[in-house]
Amino acid sequence: MNSSALIGLVGLIPLIVVFFIIFFTSKKSLTGDEKVSPGGVPYYWYYQSASRNSPARCEISIALSIPFEFRLDREGKIQRFAKAFGFASMFETGDPNFDTSIYIDSDDMQFCERLRGSSAMRSAVLRLYDKGITSFSASSGRLRIRPKVATPVPDESTLDAMLQDMNEFKRGLPSVGDWQPPPTLLRSKLFGNTFTGLSIAGFVGIFIDVAQPYQLVSFTGLLSMTAVYGIGLAIATLVIISTAFRHSSYGYDVLCRWFIAGLVGTLLCTNVALYNINIHCDHSPAEVFHPRVVGRYITHGRHGSTHYHITLESWRIQGQTYNLGVNSQTYNSVVPGITSTTIYAHPGTLGFEWIEHYEVMTR
Repeated sequence: MNSSALIGLVGLIPLIVVFFIIFFTSKKSLTGDEKVSPGGVPYYWYYQSASRNSPARCEISIALSIPFEFRLDREGKIQRFAKAFGFASMFETGDPNFDTSIYIDSDDMQFCERLRGSSAMRSAVLRLYDKGITSFSASSGRLRIRPKVATPVPDESTLDAMLQDMNEFKRGLPSVGDWQPPPTLLRSKLFGNTFTGLSIAGFVGIFIDVAQPYQLVSFTGLLSMTAVYGIGLAIATLVIISTAFRHSSYGYDVLCRWFIAGLVGTLLCTNVALYNINIHCDHSPAEVFHPRVVGRYITHGRHGSTHYHITLESWRIQGQTYNLGVNSQTYNSVVPGITSTTIYAHPGTLGFEWIEHYEVMTR
């Protein structure tokens, strides 16, 4: 790895550390504050105000004796798509009203059989959704609901009724014993974390590539090859997901994580891999060219950054030009039509010509 790439990687370390601090802090804060409802029922309340990137949200939770992990969501188009195309399979309770409106995101047969055998549990879930919640789940020893409207303090007009339904559901769960997560749950988390890691690795790789002093003469060919190989890998991943989770409800979660992070991560990592193979596996001697500067221009980034460019006459095809990114000092020193440059170029392992170094004859 060259020094520029190493500097780029070291510069990203603080950002990665901050990311993990925020991630683990946010997970911990979901425990919420312990409170008591007007009817005397203990519960936990969590509220997060709106930010630039996310809306406000709140959560009501109660403690569970056994740390079950499941989610009961309103069945939507994505869940139906996952089931229809063989990416997931849901346990059914035999209650048509419940099975057509609620997606059981769990492969835990102990929990699913309890849900099948208790109309009170199913009715409690349906009533909660009718009262205006967007999520019903269990994790980290808590039974959790998320109201549709996030308020800084609980809505006491519906709080006791919601807690009553939550405790009605809780009574249908076993209160003693040991709970082991089903193997498919652990597998789904492995897939999901892999997709997230792939996405992070892709973004890190792009930042490192940008920090390198090399420039491709044209990105068109690289992007086309990225699309071909990236889409091929993405389709292969979908086949693996379908094979691994065809008979599991967790296939829906994995499919969502693939759409959110896996697809982007696959394309980014493919691009990074092809870019570095093309440059770092190219050991051919540099060809030297002396194109003239025929123009210059400035662009501005979204956050006020300024980028300087000069336009060179093509050293390959007469009548065409090539745009080269430069620093402000070089930009100010060139005179279009007069200034000449020296370009050290390589053909590229994959056939994408790249510039190792350039020199500008300053005035």
